[in-house]
Amino acid sequence: MGLLSFLGFGNNKNKVEITDNLIAAAQLAKTELDNKNNYFKTLDNEDFCKKYAVELAQVFACCDTLMSKIPNVLELNKNNFNTQPLIHLLFASADDMFNIIGASDSMRNFANNNEYIFLPDENNIYAFLIADKKIKKQFGVAEVDGKIVNDVMQNILYFENEYFATAMATDLEKLKNKLRLRFVFLLIQKYIKTIEILQQQKENLRSQIELEKSKLLVNKNLPEITIIQKNVDELDTKYKEISKILTPENQQQELHKFLQNCNSFMSEQNMNYKVNAMGLIYDENIDSNNNEIMELDFPEFTLNFEENNSTNKVGFFVAITKKDIKYCIEKVNAIRSKSRFV
Repeated sequence: MGLLSFLGFGNNKNKVEITDNLIAAAQLAKTELDNKNNYFKTLDNEDFCKKYAVELAQVFACCDTLMSKIPNVLELNKNNFNTQPLIHLLFASADDMFNIIGASDSMRNFANNNEYIFLPDENNIYAFLIADKKIKKQFGVAEVDGKIVNDVMQNILYFENEYFATAMATDLEKLKNKLRLRFVFLLIQKYIKTIEILQQQKENLRSQIELEKSKLLVNKNLPEITIIQKNVDELDTKYKEISKILTPENQQQELHKFLQNCNSFMSEQNMNYKVNAMGLIYDENIDSNNNEIMELDFPEFTLNFEENNSTNKVGFFVAITKKDIKYCIEKVNAIRSKSRFV
């Protein structure tokens, strides 16, 4: 479909290019919203895209800003495991790296689609790896004031990843497009939850109003009736306020505000550590010319998509050749096959 047009919106001076990626994001958002409620069904896909193009472009820009903080692509292979500290800290060993890649359900599923099948063996597959940054304390040997001292408390940096990757593609830009859409998906799911909370509040208020009104039918005490009626009036006011919010017109306007606030749901903080190959953290003032000490820079992301719950994650772009992926999958298949006969 390609580039369709430039759009201006009333007094809004922003103009946005309607691209295939933006159309895909709009269709994704519209589908998810329509599956959960009726507030956006008055808009067809084209109208929805036009209505929220500026905000969706802002979401893409927010995602791009975060992705720009991620270090260069880490090429996963045995040689780089031994020479690149970030890779060394992401996996316990080269074999562990190959086993995790070969056992990854997302990688094995990706290996079954045409995008992968028709790719030459020497080409890279790109993936986005999410992990938890961990620092553990342990006693070790260290030099203190020129003397070797035992049982010195040390901090060790390492990473823990529950699964290999959240998205993958045959080139880096395709991968970034998938992550932009994933960001839109998470935002829309967050917005749907806010709607569901309001709907539940509305139902709770309805029940409370009915309960209070039932008390009026049996109560003959005038002072108590006055108090009950006041409660009914207050509950009814709240009920009408929420009902007004939960109309198609207002919900469509609320989504504008929600998407414009996308920065509040995902942020990043730069991490800087000086470590050795085993992840031992050194004081920031130590001489970086020491060949055993490596300086690491990477972002830690704070995600706020769950209600009253934020999580911190680190993310890396990684690449591995199709040839190595085939080796990883075959290696894991052989291990699994052998284990069946033990």
